[in-house]
Order: sequence, then structure tokens, then C-alpha cells
Amino acid sequence: MPEESPSATQNGPACPAIITPTQPSCAVDIPDVIVVGTGMGGSTIGFALARLGRRVLFLEKGHFRFSGVDWGDGRPCPYAEDSPEARLRRGWWPHPIVGGTDADRLEFFGPQGCGSGGTSSVYAAQLERFHPADFAPRAHYPDVPGTTLPEAWPITYENLLPYYREAEALYRVRGTDDPLNPDPGSPLLEPPPMSERDQALFDSLGQLGLHPYRAHVGFEFVEGCQECGGVICPRDCKNDAGRICLMPALRQHGARILDQCEVLRLESSGRAVQKVYSRWRGQTLALSAKVVVLAAGAFLTPGLLLASYSDAYPDGLANGSRLVGHNLMLHTGDLLAIHQWEAASKEGPKKSIALNDFYIADGKKLGTVQSVGVDVSWGSVLHHMRSVTKMAPRWWRSLTSPFLRLAAHARAAYFRDSAVLATI
Repeated sequence: MPEESPSATQNGPACPAIITPTQPSCAVDIPDVIVVGTGMGGSTIGFALARLGRRVLFLEKGHFRFSGVDWGDGRPCPYAEDSPEARLRRGWWPHPIVGGTDADRLEFFGPQGCGSGGTSSVYAAQLERFHPADFAPRAHYPDVPGTTLPEAWPITYENLLPYYREAEALYRVRGTDDPLNPDPGSPLLEPPPMSERDQALFDSLGQLGLHPYRAHVGFEFVEGCQECGGVICPRDCKNDAGRICLMPALRQHGARILDQCEVLRLESSGRAVQKVYSRWRGQTLALSAKVVVLAAGAFLTPGLLLASYSDAYPDGLANGSRLVGHNLMLHTGDLLAIHQWEAASKEGPKKSIALNDFYIADGKKLGTVQSVGVDVSWGSVLHHMRSVTKMAPRWWRSLTSPFLRLAAHARAAYFRDSAVLATI
């Protein structure tokens, strides 16, 4: 990517694509569409609208990252700072999530990105579809009392099928068909060959009667590709929303962006948003557009709607059901390290295998199994252990933190050549 800020095309607005405090009039120029958030949802819809000739303004709380910054070698650092500014520089949401379970209070950093590209800038690029069974949620949780889960979504998997295909083509997804949910019209690109180790595991799973397939991932696999899970990709390799949609919208279709712009609340007339109040680099802005798109993610979009209460809407915007902010899904997960006794090379793609044989088991939904996408090393083990212990009570963190480095060395040595899968 170029080091200088991109400019709008001759068909776009006179203002530059990346608005700075030296151009205050550009910040309040009324566009056709304001898009709050530049992740998978915001960047993709903003790009589509900009291509149609709409004047699009993106609002992003985090930093604009396509400006010649050195992002390292694409591997996470186990000693990275957790201060808000340090996390923002790395593309992560700056603040911890605070909540609780029946057992204890929780405070941990969730897997949310922040910056151009949103969470996709630090994601591991696994781009799987929902399963057809996901569209009838209540059927798979018959024993949960008092649930507000609906019997069915108002749309079906078949309704989304053409859009899945379009999205997979746009994000250049590589992989092979899921044998349990094949799609003859899938635009999947061919993935590179698996490593000897993963090919042996793939074959073994098939011999056991399971149905593995090549994981659906958004990588170009350029020379030196690290697959960059958990970090910003320093190469034009990971197909995140910033690279695939946001930058083309800015560079080619006249869209603009205010980065470091935190949206505070919305003011509504009843059926339309009249003002978007935000804080941008020390200034308070009241922005307007013909259309406002909320694409701030599963945490922040409900939070913004609830924060936009008024005398007319005491429960927040779009909350006549009083369900906004409820039913947030967090999933459990286990890591499975599979050791093979015969030595085999692990040189090849890291996110290589997925299977859905246990997606529905005995009438209940369990989920998918997929490659984690990291090599077992001291650094990756220590990074994972620190992430897990951050969710533990303070007394447990104080007790165990002196031993984490030693435990990481021991685990890394034992599982050094293992293939690591995750249940999700």
C-alpha cells in the first residue's frame, strides 16, 4: 500500500479521502451515507454503495493503518503491552470486557479489533458459512428453559446462498467444498498443498469415516506468508475488509473516512437518524446523512442503540422489543493437540483442515472443528496462556503468573510437532 494518504477520484468529493483536523469543513460535508465502523460489515457495504456512486463517509474509532507503518513480521508478541493506546496501535479494541458468570466476575480483553478493517484486520481469515441448521435455532436447545430463541430466522440459508457466493468471490476465499454441505456453485479458489503432517491427519480423519475438507480461508499465501492470526498482516496477503473493500472505496470510488472518531449517540426523528454525534480528535461533531449504517459489531452496535435513548425512546433506538443487547452469543472452545508418532514436515499452510461431522450431534448443536493456524512454540503457548489467565480471578492470576513462562516452555517442547485443532 502507498505511504501517502489516498485522495478521492475526480468523480468524488473535493475533500481528501482521509480527512484531518486541517480540513474541518470536510468533516461536516453532508454525504449520502454514513457508515459507522469499517469492519467486515461496514467496509463491505460502504464499498458496494461507493461503487454505485453514493457519497460515503466512514467513521472509525481506531487508527487508519494504510499509511506506511511497519507492522513487523506478522507474528504476535507474547510481551505486548495492554495499555489502551498500545492495543489501538496493534489494531485491537482498547478496553477490557467486564461481565460475570454464575461463578465469578470476569474482566478480559475480547477478540474485537479496532481500526480500519475492524476485527478482520487481526482475524485469522477463516471464512466459513453458517450451516442450514443455524436458521432454526430453538430446535437445537430443547432443554433451555425460558429462552427467547426464535423457532426460525425470517430468512433461510437458501436466501443467503447467492450472497455467500458473492462474498466468497469478493474476499477471494480458498478451500474445498464441505462434503456435508456441498455447493456446486461455490467460487472457492484452489488452496496450496497441505504439509505432510496435515495431509496425514486429513487422510486419517477420512479413514475414520469423518468428512474433513480444506478450511475456507482468505489468504493469498504470498511468499513469506505467516497467516498473521491475531496481528495486522504486513504484506498484501490477508484478505481483510480494509484491504479488500475499504481501500478500494477510498482510492477508487470517492469515499472518505474519519479515523480516531468515536460515535457517541444517534438522534432520531422516529423513522430516520437525523444526527450522528461523535468525538473526533478533540472535536465534537454532529454529522448528518441521508442514510446511516450501523456496523460497529455485535458489542458496540447494540451499545450505541441503547446509548441513543431519549424521551421518545427511553429504552434506546430500535428497541421496542427490549431485546437489544440481549442474546449475545459467546462460544466455548477447546484446543486439541494431535501428535503423530511418525515424523512429518509441517511446512505448508497452517489453517488447513475443517470438519462439521459434530455440528449437530444427537439433536444438539455442538459446532465445527478447524485448524487453529499457529505453530506450537514457546511464544504462541505463552501468549495463549496469558490470554486465558486474564479471564481468571485476580487471586489466581497472582498465584500462577510466576510459573507461566516455565509452563509454556514445557508445553511447547511436548507439543512441538503437533497439529492443533479447535472446537468452535
